[in-house]
Amino acid sequence: ECPPKARKELRLAVEELFVNVARYAYDPGSGDVEVSVSLASDGCGARVVLRDGGVPFDPFGHADPEAPIGGLGIMMVKRLMDAHSYRYVDGCNEVTIAKRW
Repeated sequence: ECPPKARKELRLAVEELFVNVARYAYDPGSGDVEVSVSLASDGCGARVVLRDGGVPFDPFGHADPEAPIGGLGIMMVKRLMDAHSYRYVDGCNEVTIAKRW
């Protein structure tokens, strides 16, 4: 029952975060990323967690860019999602985003 607009926004946010892991987390090597999705008990929201064992990096820990070079994707994620967080736990980056509809 996820509305098309919320589905599109979630897809964009997950894609941006996943691409960042693919490009930077294991540079110059390769590694795994785990993506898990859970739905709110009332059916009106979703939570997505991306977990990787790459270089520790908090994508939300920097100020939004003022110039159109770098960081715009993360700024978009912040604006599209209702909540976002980062933590480094058990040797892994864990990025969580949430969207209500």
